[in-house]
Amino acid sequence: IYEFDTHVQLTDVSRMESLDQIDYWRRELLAKNEENADLVLMLIGNKVDLLEEEQAKVMHAKGLEYAQKHEMLFEETSAKTGSNVKAAFAKLLSSKV
Repeated sequence: IYEFDTHVQLTDVSRMESLDQIDYWRRELLAKNEENADLVLMLIGNKVDLLEEEQAKVMHAKGLEYAQKHEMLFEETSAKTGSNVKAAFAKLLSSKV
């Protein structure tokens, strides 16, 4: 892991354990970038197209809670359908301005 000003972590919202694994990589990244006060982290929950409505609400709440707890930007996307992909990167870019 190298030093960057932005870092996007992608999780598979159709698999709960995917969010659990994000924490390891977030800690690794922060350890390598301790002195970078400008670091922006973003959590993207991908594969929202695979979820039923109730499951989507639960996973959204869990992802948002995690992102807020760790001061990360948050967006949900579907790479398959293209849903919110541009919005996620626009959010990331606007945070750097």
